[in-house]
Amino acid sequence: KYYINDIGSEITKHTHVVFNIEDEFLLFYCDTRKFGRMKLIDKNELEENINVGLEPFDNKLTINYLKDKYMKIKLPIKTVLLDQKIIAGIGNIYANEILFKARITPFKKAQELTDKELELIIKNTKDILNEAITLGGSTIKSYEAVGKHGGYQEQLCVHSKEGIACQVCGCKIIKTTINGRGTYYCEKCQK
Repeated sequence: KYYINDIGSEITKHTHVVFNIEDEFLLFYCDTRKFGRMKLIDKNELEENINVGLEPFDNKLTINYLKDKYMKIKLPIKTVLLDQKIIAGIGNIYANEILFKARITPFKKAQELTDKELELIIKNTKDILNEAITLGGSTIKSYEAVGKHGGYQEQLCVHSKEGIACQVCGCKIIKTTINGRGTYYCEKCQK
């Protein structure tokens, strides 16, 4: 999270970087879970230092793009969806929801996905992120966007729903861990 603060403001517990913007205000970078990374580079080196994949709404995000990226990856698709070097901007909550809506088990190896499954991942990524953006994101625990709580958490089907009945089949939602990330899914709906 970034916060705009007055000059002289007290640095909060999870503030890791403070930018002084022309002695007019401070920009605090706060990261409770320490997921973020920063690197100071010369502006002339910008292109070669940015190593992120396509934006979810980029027209280049196609079945062939994903096939090319996934063809040698033996990791579970849940892990691969979180890889920002392939598709930028998919976090843990949305990866769980995308896979549920696409009816794909989070354990399936990325290289084993069919064209139809890749198409469903692309479609559901766009649909879910569009709706989440419209609703201001998902407020879970301490996250908020622009000082406001989002509303998408009310639309979640599996994330944080461990033990609750699946909206589709009625089976209980399961929580497990895949590569250190909490993963929620319905074992009946997601094959």
